Amino acid sequence: MYKPNEEHRQIGMFETINELPDKQLARLEASWANTFYQEV
Repeated sequence: MYKPNEEHRQIGMFETINELPDKQLARLEASWANTFYQEV
């Protein structure tokens, strides 16, 4: 039986970082993007 998967959807373009799920926020903070943001 078909069961829709809604977990793969991306966040909206204009949503803030504070609205990210905890798992995605942790990945973002561990990536180079956070260092770039802090340094630049």
